[in-house]
Amino acid sequence: MRSNDNYMEFIMYKDYCLANGTFARNSPQHNTVWLDDMYMSIPAIINMGKLTGDAKYYDEAVKQVL
Repeated sequence: MRSNDNYMEFIMYKDYCLANGTFARNSPQHNTVWLDDMYMSIPAIINMGKLTGDAKYYDEAVKQVL
């Protein structure tokens, strides 16, 4: 597995999320949403969609924006 695969695996399936799937954190407080998570993750997800052609990445990026 390449390192970018590890990053995508974490972003898509292991990162902490709210019940509705929004990326969130448990630090400094439980269920905090940081703009930085959106700013950093969405471009990576979109680029992975472009690289693989898999629509699941585009769907996830749209879900995070909405």
